[in-house]
Amino acid sequence: DDEDFIHVLIESALTPEFSIAAFSDGQSLLDYVNAHPTDVILLDVEMPGMSGHDVCGALKDDFSLQDIPVVFISGRDDLESRLKAYEAGAEDYIVKPVHADELRSKVRVVSRMLENRRELANRSSEAQKAAFAAMISMGDMGSVMEFMRQSFTCHNADQLLGAIANYYGIAGLSGGAQLRGDEGICSLLIGDAAPLTSSVLDGIRESGRIFEFKNRLAINYPQCSLLVSNLPLDDPERCGRIRDNFALVAEAAEIRLTAIDAAARLASVGGQAEDAAALATTTARRYMEQAQRYRDEVAGRMNTLVMDLERSFVHLGLREIQETELVELVKHAAKDVLASAAPLQSFEQDFEGVIGKLAGIARLTTKPH
Repeated sequence: DDEDFIHVLIESALTPEFSIAAFSDGQSLLDYVNAHPTDVILLDVEMPGMSGHDVCGALKDDFSLQDIPVVFISGRDDLESRLKAYEAGAEDYIVKPVHADELRSKVRVVSRMLENRRELANRSSEAQKAAFAAMISMGDMGSVMEFMRQSFTCHNADQLLGAIANYYGIAGLSGGAQLRGDEGICSLLIGDAAPLTSSVLDGIRESGRIFEFKNRLAINYPQCSLLVSNLPLDDPERCGRIRDNFALVAEAAEIRLTAIDAAARLASVGGQAEDAAALATTTARRYMEQAQRYRDEVAGRMNTLVMDLERSFVHLGLREIQETELVELVKHAAKDVLASAAPLQSFEQDFEGVIGKLAGIARLTTKPH
């Protein structure tokens, strides 16, 4: 305001609750608020040089100053003046003469308005940071899920190492990986890892589940070790995500390698079962053929025995009833001999059942996994 007594009036009404800085022209005010934190600006409309409306417009056009509440104090009490103040961006309008209680009340309101804006801005900033972190985290988790999807298609340790290397590439990291399965130990250097990484991989497996030293991170499972050699230490949040996500990747690789080894062992059992089924089939067929020949031979010999016995009756001088009894006795003995071989047929059926089950196991375990 360009009137000194207004400065005195406002200062007496607002101190000591507020610290006051008074200016007689708009440019002096703009120079001040650009260099000093300000909570509320009180403006007269008519001043030399820039008008109050011009000053308010300049404040609202400046991104760093536009949130400061502006209250007009003017001798004009017409609608046009109020509309111009509103269009310039002011928060309130007080008509002279100024009453101390009204002034204090309105300044307190707009001051709280600024505090609320600042708090809202802080919350918005925190929410944006949280949202950005969540988006990054979702992206990282998507990479982990993609690794898991790729690992399902791996059927040996080399393919699994390739999927791990792809994940390192997506994460923009270097290091090494080692898998220890039934086929032996497989290691791979990834990215621009130093050659020394190979020997380090052999040593870190005993260093605990998660081990960090400087910019290096080691994740260990019984069959899988992952080493990151270039942790971004200048970004602690990202380091934390890397630690968590690589632990998931290592655990998934451990599970997949266990499944690969189990499938290989099952396939080996299937091959052995297939060989056993083939051998059992051949043996059973030979046995059944031999058993059938044995039964046929026994039956033939018994028939020959009966015929020879009947021809010998002419020389033995036996009565007819004696001849009949002797022939029946021999026939019963032949039936008993053949009947004693009957259980072998049940054994043959059991043998065929065993062959069928072995063949089923072979078919099951030789399917692709």
